[in-house]
Amino acid sequence: MYLKEFVVENVGPIDSLCVSLPFDETSKPHPTVIVGKNGSGKSILLSLFADAFVLFGMQKYDDVAETDNTGSKKYFRINGATNQSAKMPFGFAIMDFSHTEDGVETHYFYHEKSGSINPSIVTSKYEGRFVGGYAWPEEGNSKFVTQDDAAIGDIFQNEVFTFFSAGRYETPHWFNSPGGNEDIVFREYGRFANKLNKPIFVERAMELNKSYLINVIFDSLVELEYAPNEDGGLGWKLTNDDTQRLFYLRNARDNMNAILRMVFGGKDVKFELKSRIHSSSRISVVDKLSREILAPSLDHLSTGQSLLLSIFLTVLRYADANDLSKSIDLQSIKGIVLIDEIDAHLHSDLLYNQLPELIALFPQVQFIVSCHSPMFLLGMERKFGEGFKILEMPEGVFIGAERYQEFTQSFEYYSKTKQFEEEIIKVINQSSKPMLLLEGQTDEKYVKNGIKVTK
Repeated sequence: MYLKEFVVENVGPIDSLCVSLPFDETSKPHPTVIVGKNGSGKSILLSLFADAFVLFGMQKYDDVAETDNTGSKKYFRINGATNQSAKMPFGFAIMDFSHTEDGVETHYFYHEKSGSINPSIVTSKYEGRFVGGYAWPEEGNSKFVTQDDAAIGDIFQNEVFTFFSAGRYETPHWFNSPGGNEDIVFREYGRFANKLNKPIFVERAMELNKSYLINVIFDSLVELEYAPNEDGGLGWKLTNDDTQRLFYLRNARDNMNAILRMVFGGKDVKFELKSRIHSSSRISVVDKLSREILAPSLDHLSTGQSLLLSIFLTVLRYADANDLSKSIDLQSIKGIVLIDEIDAHLHSDLLYNQLPELIALFPQVQFIVSCHSPMFLLGMERKFGEGFKILEMPEGVFIGAERYQEFTQSFEYYSKTKQFEEEIIKVINQSSKPMLLLEGQTDEKYVKNGIKVTK
């Protein structure tokens, strides 16, 4: 299921926007990067998408939403006048999600509405779009999603829907936790009809990912026994002759190592499992060739490495929760992944080179992320070309990477530095040709015309 289009009016700093999200000619989603100044509505927009996930999931699963002290399920977002733009009598958001199964496309709608507005106004303004999304009472607050618990249940079981908030964090090895350091343990989840076991709102996930890593590694290990061989002697042989299955399961481990290599800036590294005596540091990161230990445990990763690894391992873990083949074939994974401030804690090299590569590993996942970094946008442009979009808030218009205000401002700040001035002088001094520095857009035309006239 993908988000096809949405409209938001009078919600926080967002006055009015109506956006259709990009897809290629084969209906694969393009990544969308939401940009804008602080206070422009980026996080608000992502929270609305996440609220829709929770409402859809609540139809089928008991563990998707938190429960209040009365036993009632809590919405992800509160609803009411507090969300409306200042001095406005109403605010609303409508979303159109689409899911295609066996060539048949089905639309699922969500809305959040507060204040007073007649739904016929929406009908008139948007000319029949979002028809299934605004059946609300004229007065008061309303939340709604299309009701189809069986279909939605299957979609959420087989696809990935998650929101990584800007407040995400992972515990470092040096933190003296009041509860002590947590050992890596096997976590086995019973498969119950009303349990999804895939939290939508994610702030911490590394502890669960450690357990998942061990499970994947064990699945790919071969078992040997010392037994008689064909010539009557003794020797080592596989206890399981199904080598094709072992190679199949090994692909999941290889995919996890591919993610790790990108997190480590392209270095040829891998996860290595140590003996059980090592407890919480049982998984280390080693250089495949030199065998050098680069991280004695996953808790020894930097903040940026840990957060980045946790995001993409979680996508992998959610995808194969109901189908092991998903972690083996990353291109089969579908769903929607929301990441607020994806550039948080990341060095420019990771932003420009590695993060776009990680996103590209999952071509059928709809990534909708927010960021402030021009470096990430340039990296996405390098990797995807026109196959991604930048949505500037609060206007809700698509722009090019170099039209992003932060890019222009960052360049202006850099151009005022002594280093920039020295680089310009260095280039001038190294050139054997005369250099003419011009201002404005018309000076170049005048000079070229003058050269032609005086020839």
